[in-house]
Amino acid sequence: MQKAAPNLVDLARQFISIDTTTSHGTLTAAKWVSDLARLWNLNCEIIEETWNGIANANLLICAKNFEPSESPYILTTRLDTSDPGEYAAWTKTGANPFNASINGDSLFGLGTADSKLDFLCKLLAFRESSLHAQPTASLVGTFGRESGTGAIRLIRQKRIKPQGALVGAPTGLKMSRRAPGFAKVEITIALSDDERRYIEQQSGSEGATSQSKIFSHVQKQQAVDLGLLSNPILRMMDYLKNLPSGIAILSVDGGTSAELQPDFVELEVQIVDHLQDGVISKLISVCELIKKLALTFKCGPPSNGSTSFMYVNPIDSKRWSAAWVSCDTRPKTNRA
Repeated sequence: MQKAAPNLVDLARQFISIDTTTSHGTLTAAKWVSDLARLWNLNCEIIEETWNGIANANLLICAKNFEPSESPYILTTRLDTSDPGEYAAWTKTGANPFNASINGDSLFGLGTADSKLDFLCKLLAFRESSLHAQPTASLVGTFGRESGTGAIRLIRQKRIKPQGALVGAPTGLKMSRRAPGFAKVEITIALSDDERRYIEQQSGSEGATSQSKIFSHVQKQQAVDLGLLSNPILRMMDYLKNLPSGIAILSVDGGTSAELQPDFVELEVQIVDHLQDGVISKLISVCELIKKLALTFKCGPPSNGSTSFMYVNPIDSKRWSAAWVSCDTRPKTNRA
């Protein structure tokens, strides 16, 4: 008697419930996939990697009695996901991005659009094809697309030698010969000698008076209308632009990753009459250039029909690394 086919929705719910954001890593998810692959009589190798102190893993899956290095082509999808942001924005999943939920004909949850669900469909296809013939392709699950720790590392280690690859990405179910492209720029702005001395003095002063302000990410619909200007860092820049001269930034902190919009920015300032040509004017100049660059991206989308957009994140006064500007070209998707 033939066993019933696996239930895609049930498997998707289990897979999506496993946190594979960059702060948690992919090792737990890789072990879950490995158990499933072996249950379906597929070969699966877990290649563990530690990246920034986080346990991750790449996966190599192929048919029995077949080596991934012999595959003429691979099917590959990343296992990691971006940070979900504010849980309250996940209205279709009960404010829990790891709770895969069906709404109408669509499945919502973190990883349904561009990673986990795609990988699971490929894995089910491997299972089905292995019941009737031996697939000559290999299935590769990766992580760290932006950092080069995924499939490219496997190729350099000669674990795989593909002549071609089918890469999972949200393209509206259309074939594309172009992959997402990333450009990152780190801008470090130096403090003047006067600013540095003043901030050092104030850090040890108990009687110092300062003003603090928090800039939060705007609501979802407002963010769509404002685009890049919904970014708390740029909203803070606009606030600083309207302040009088003679303001010192004692501290500023916001964001965690160059690939994510920050949820909020914390700013602490103090009025100082004798400070001139401080870091604020330099930050504002950078901000205006970023806005012009964002407008260029908006007015000139790539020819492959994808959407270009930018992040500004993070900002940190401890290193005085003012901002990461991350430009990303990829098909537009919506979070639910």
